[in-house]
Amino acid sequence: NDIIDNNNNNQLKVIQQTGRKLAKDKQKLKGKSNQELKRLQRETRLSSLSLFPSGQTLDEVILIGGSTRIPAIKRLVKVMTGIDPKMTVNPDEAVSLGAAVLAGILDGEITDMQVMSAWQAAMYRTLMENRDVTN
Repeated sequence: NDIIDNNNNNQLKVIQQTGRKLAKDKQKLKGKSNQELKRLQRETRLSSLSLFPSGQTLDEVILIGGSTRIPAIKRLVKVMTGIDPKMTVNPDEAVSLGAAVLAGILDGEITDMQVMSAWQAAMYRTLMENRDVTN
């Protein structure tokens, strides 16, 4: 389908097909990203984006990873959080640095940090909320 022929008539057809496929893929990615954000929101109980037991709310969103350069991703995060994502860090370097820190934690070289999954963080918040209520 997407083979470009040297014949000028076929090149236009291929470009149109590729453009349609790109638009379709973009919609698919947008749907998948939306599903992932909703899943994360569900798993971490972030319905109101209240992250801390004290009731503080999310102040900023920093996007990392190559896909965060896609404008549709930025718009989706803004819609989901109500906050314009900050692009103040290099998204690729942030992933690399995070991986290096995780490796250090797993190797036992970094001992004053801890990594939690979304459900672990949600459980921790719940425990802290209950602790505040009982004290």
